[in-house]
Amino acid sequence: MTTLCLAAGLMAGCGDSGTQSAQSTQADQIEDYAAAHGVDADVRTAPDGEVESVAIDQGMGQVGMNLDLPDGFPGDIPLYPGLNIYGASTIPGNGHSIAAMSEAEAGTVASWYSAQMPSEGWSEADAPQGVPGQTAMIFEKDNRRVMLTLTPGASGTTMSLVTLALG
Repeated sequence: MTTLCLAAGLMAGCGDSGTQSAQSTQADQIEDYAAAHGVDADVRTAPDGEVESVAIDQGMGQVGMNLDLPDGFPGDIPLYPGLNIYGASTIPGNGHSIAAMSEAEAGTVASWYSAQMPSEGWSEADAPQGVPGQTAMIFEKDNRRVMLTLTPGASGTTMSLVTLALG
């Protein structure tokens, strides 16, 4: 949690720096600051100098903002448009986990997955009753399973998506 808070703080303190050289200097300064606190951070900036992402390596995964998918994430699992991935990791045994935010309502995201996953060959399975207010969904294909949990919040939906290879 401390590293996630550090990433959020690093992102909040960054803005327009003007030039490519200043962008590199700003990214280097942020990375140096993180390193001074024992955190391995990778900072990416946009051409306008705005920090696009901060990725903090956590061994088998990363935490931060606007992260890329974990290595080997299956191409047949669609991602809701506009997701901000803030956690990405691999799971031993050919699995993956992402944690993300969407500005959309949970019901909208759930309906989208119910429509999109079958177009990629996934079948929706019965999901166990989850925590009140959350939406849990399970999709299966061949010997794989995707578990999706959607939690509504004040500014959108938090999403947890886990892929697993079965047997």
